[in-house]
Amino acid sequence: MTGTVTTNSVPQSHVIVIRSSELERGIYTADPLCNVDGVDKHVGNDAFGATVRDVLAGFSLGFIGSKEQNPNAPGQTFGNSPSYQWYAPNKLPTKYAFQGAQPERTFYNQYAAYLATVTDAYGFPFTDLTQSPFASLKPGNIDRMDITVLPEN
Repeated sequence: MTGTVTTNSVPQSHVIVIRSSELERGIYTADPLCNVDGVDKHVGNDAFGATVRDVLAGFSLGFIGSKEQNPNAPGQTFGNSPSYQWYAPNKLPTKYAFQGAQPERTFYNQYAAYLATVTDAYGFPFTDLTQSPFASLKPGNIDRMDITVLPEN
């Protein structure tokens, strides 16, 4: 991927490469090893991380290359609309993802697609892009959340 990031009104061109050997891992874990401007690294919570998130989620949800109409971008397909319009201005119902985005091919995360039909549980990284969390985690409403991990039995 080649793109421009503008910081402090200064546009800079960057290149992000996700090697094919890391792509599947990235789709399932959301943490592929990337090469950013010639340096191998795991991206963080920044413009590079958002870019990688959108690409990996787009592959997983079937939006990349999709010829189906995007309700958030009237007149455009998912494959031709900017990635932010896959999730905004409105969160799209899951019916638009997976087979909804790729009705003639299985170019999406079939495991996550199945889970989306049987549960609202977190099925794969970036599920929250098309599904809302069960609890509002707004700091004004919830100031703490405890998670208990029980042993497998």
